[in-house]
Amino acid sequence: MRSKAMVYVAAFATVVALSMSARSATTDTAGGQQFISKAAPGDWRASKLVGVAIYGQNNQSIGKVTDVIVDKSGAAKAVVIGVGGFLGVGQKNVALPFAAFDWSSEPIVVVTNAGPPPAGGAGSASPGSMVPAPAATSIPAPKGVYDYPDHGTVGLTKDQLKDAPDFHYASAATEE
Repeated sequence: MRSKAMVYVAAFATVVALSMSARSATTDTAGGQQFISKAAPGDWRASKLVGVAIYGQNNQSIGKVTDVIVDKSGAAKAVVIGVGGFLGVGQKNVALPFAAFDWSSEPIVVVTNAGPPPAGGAGSASPGSMVPAPAATSIPAPKGVYDYPDHGTVGLTKDQLKDAPDFHYASAATEE
């Protein structure tokens, strides 16, 4: 009987300890204020979104995230991407709603040749012969949990974004 009671006490203590540690890993309460002590997997740091590559149709590189606009409640409202230009010169900023992007933690698939060129060099294959088709390979993803996505995609082309209206910050209107 005594050993049975000890088992129940040990089990109860384990359950209490686990629930306390789970609670302290997410939020603590001090004077009615909640604090977050750890980000959950899948949460992203806004500062890490800046610089993330953006791809359009057919995995064409469009640009990189230059800023993320949040509203007063903290919700991500828009993503500003730099489009066009070379090394930032001639680049313009275009903003799209955050929901317009599909974010992925997996790298873009790169199409490479499946093997060496056919014997006799390029273009020597006779009609009707079997030439190996390009194979899709992906760059191995780094292992672990990251605080940002690998890339984003949007259903627009680079030319459509170049033709889109420039994005201007609210403060830029008061400075002019």
